[in-house]
Amino acid sequence: MQARIGTLCRRLGGEWSVSPCDLPPKPRWMRWRSYRRIEARARAAEEVIAAEFAPVIDRLCRRLGC
Repeated sequence: MQARIGTLCRRLGGEWSVSPCDLPPKPRWMRWRSYRRIEARARAAEEVIAAEFAPVIDRLCRRLGC
């Protein structure tokens, strides 16, 4: 899933960093419709990653007493 986000960010002319919420601004050559479609795909992939890591984080917090 992280590779998918990286691919989408590269299509927007940027690079995926530790904070996936930082998508690059719309390139001058790209239409707004295309940019929003790619942005929506990246956000959906971020949600999948967050959902996959939520149980792991819960277990760690229970173990560490967070």
